[in-house]
Amino acid sequence: MRKLKLIAHISLDGFIANATGSLEGFQAGEENLNFVCDIVSSCDTAIMGKNTFLLLDPFWLKAKDHSNASEATVRFSKWYCESKRLAVSKASRKSIHGEEWVNGNLVYHFAAAKKQAGKDMVLFASPGIFHELQSAGLIDEYWIFTNPVLFGTGIPLFDKGIKPGSLTLKKVQQFPNGELAQCYGGN
Repeated sequence: MRKLKLIAHISLDGFIANATGSLEGFQAGEENLNFVCDIVSSCDTAIMGKNTFLLLDPFWLKAKDHSNASEATVRFSKWYCESKRLAVSKASRKSIHGEEWVNGNLVYHFAAAKKQAGKDMVLFASPGIFHELQSAGLIDEYWIFTNPVLFGTGIPLFDKGIKPGSLTLKKVQQFPNGELAQCYGGN
């Protein structure tokens, strides 16, 4: 069975973006991105909400072609372009760059997708989707990247609707920019 992994970058106070939806304050790092590349190398499907898709897609589709792109940027961009991209939206949309727009019963859709042949799937942040899939018990790994920044207010990753339960810490990695990656799995 395929795993469904969550990758979320959060502020120390638990927000995936500040109150305006900006990611300012999250400092990128080559080592950090290479680490994310290692995680997604076991995945063939990227899942994201509409806002995350609109943020990631324009950059990552072309990032590998930039003359000053780092090795990690090229690596992630290639993975992104080769992966199946599922953008989740309440409204039906047409394919733009090879992605599929998913709407309707997400729990049914992703429970069935986990049973299909293929590599693992990764959900990038997208709190609403995360809450729905987490409450149905469909998240297998939680990769939380905690950044040394406080937003005060913003878009929280963990909000109402989270299914209570115990998790096991599987791995921890600290990066030079102060970010801390933590992997949790269910018991």
